[in-house]
Amino acid sequence: MNDTQKLIMLVILAVIGVSILVVYFMPVMETNQEISRIQNSPEIDAIYKDIEETRIQNENSENPYVPKPPEWTNRSGPIVIDSYEYILGQKIFVNIDDLETDDKGRINVYMPKENSNGMILYSSIGFDGSLSRNNYYFTPSLSPFKPICNPEELTGKWIIKFQDTDYPDLSFTIINQIMPGYEVSYEPIINIGKC
Repeated sequence: MNDTQKLIMLVILAVIGVSILVVYFMPVMETNQEISRIQNSPEIDAIYKDIEETRIQNENSENPYVPKPPEWTNRSGPIVIDSYEYILGQKIFVNIDDLETDDKGRINVYMPKENSNGMILYSSIGFDGSLSRNNYYFTPSLSPFKPICNPEELTGKWIIKFQDTDYPDLSFTIINQIMPGYEVSYEPIINIGKC
């Protein structure tokens, strides 16, 4: 191979090497630019600012909210919820451990208020022991369509009944305290939907 052929071969290898580097790093550069755009957008900055303001208000309040660690002792058979007492805006976690494969039914959650027909069903979730995941969570909230119009309708003793099983009922209480940052979500609904 003469010097000209070696030079051409070296140039071709250099072009291939640079091309590979450009192709490899281009998606990383585009991803970093996109993440930078998302992180620096005014909307995201406003959300971070609201979160920080809520944290400061909570810390400076007379009765700051400090989340309790989950207890996982409120149990009925293989079904357990993470606590006995919640505040408005707090998620309620329902876990199902060691469910038999032929165990199937529904978890019916009833609100503390009643109407002329009796207890009011808030939500109903099916469970099936033949499936791998049966855990879920919910956050009791206002709704102009159910209608749940005032936060007082959510406070009190809730009942969980297990349809198609022999498991005893569970209960939990929601107290009249709103999680910091969720105040707007629990303002009474007036003249919207069924409210």
